[in-house]
Formats: sequence, structure tokens, C-alpha cells
Amino acid sequence: DNNGAIQVILPLEDFAEDLDLRLGRANGNIYHRRPGVEGVHDGQVMVRLKKKRFIVIDYSIVPNEADLQHAAMSPHITCPLGAGKAICNNAECNKIGVPVLLYDSEPHEPQSLYLR
Repeated sequence: DNNGAIQVILPLEDFAEDLDLRLGRANGNIYHRRPGVEGVHDGQVMVRLKKKRFIVIDYSIVPNEADLQHAAMSPHITCPLGAGKAICNNAECNKIGVPVLLYDSEPHEPQSLYLR
């Protein structure tokens, strides 16, 4: 659990350049910020949702207690049950299926399908 260090903080400055130069503006665009591990998880991914909304999700983080506490205080961060551990529901997929939501640009909008 990374000795209780918070893993879910992702300052905007860390991904602002990716947002401007790599993600693109079309709904459904995806940019892999950190590579996944073949057959295990998809790493860290930025996804453009409708209009200006985007999310950053990470399949490699298994949230610890500090992460859960930090996420509870930030509307932009969500640590769903099973994040970093739960496997896909699809029978042909054995990878991690539940990511941590590191950033949601519009947290008041309905939860993204990527997290359901």
C-alpha cells in the first residue's frame, strides 16, 4: 500500500500539456499517459467525454486508506470499490476492470461509463 503515501493526487500541471497537445477535442478520444502491463491492466488513460469534459483514470493504483480519505474530500477524485483489484466482468478479459478516477473535469456531471 505504498507505506500509506497518497497515490491519487494528480495536479493539473502534471497533465495540462497532455490535455492541450495529445488528447484532442473529439468525444471518445483516448490518450495513454502511462503504459499498462500486458494482460494485467491498462495503465493511466485520459478520456475526452462530451464537450470540454475529460477524465484521467488509472488501473494500476490499488487505493490505500490515505487515498480513500483524500478522495472523500475531493469531488474530482473517486476510488470505487475494487479499484486496482477487481477483474473485468467480460469473460474474455482477465485484466483489472475498475480504475481509480484521478481527475474529472466536471465532477457534478453523471459518473462516466468508464467507472460503472
